[in-house]
Amino acid sequence: MLSIRSTSSNRELRIYRGQGGYFTVEILGYRVTALTEVWIDDDARFLGRFFVELGAAVGPWEGAKEWQSLEDDLKFSVTCTPLGNVTFDIFLSDMPGAPEEWSVNVGLETELGQLARIGREAFELVNARDTN
Repeated sequence: MLSIRSTSSNRELRIYRGQGGYFTVEILGYRVTALTEVWIDDDARFLGRFFVELGAAVGPWEGAKEWQSLEDDLKFSVTCTPLGNVTFDIFLSDMPGAPEEWSVNVGLETELGQLARIGREAFELVNARDTN
C-alpha cells in the first residue's frame, strides 16, 4: 500500500494493488471521502517512476510535477515551496459519461522529507504481484 498523510489535517491518500490491473484509490479525511478502482496496469511503471522521481528530490523544485492515468480518472500535480512544503493536488473520478459520474479534486500537504518513503512505497506497490 502507498499512503500519503497530510501534515496539515487528517487527510490521507491510499493506493492498494487490486485484482488484475486495477488499483484501489482512496482519499479520506477532513471533509472528503472517495473510493474507486483505477485501471493502471499498462501505466503502473510510469506511476512508480513518477513517485520514485519525487522521492529522489533532494530539495525544492520549481513548477509542478504531474502524472495522470491513461483514462484520466486519476491525476497528480505536485508542487514544493522553497521551505519544503509539498502539496499534492489529487483528482479522482469514476463513471465517466454516466448520469451519476463523479469527481473529486483535493489538496494534500506533506513535507519534502516524506518523499523518499513515498517513493519506496510506490515502487513496492507497482512491482508487487496481484493480491487477488
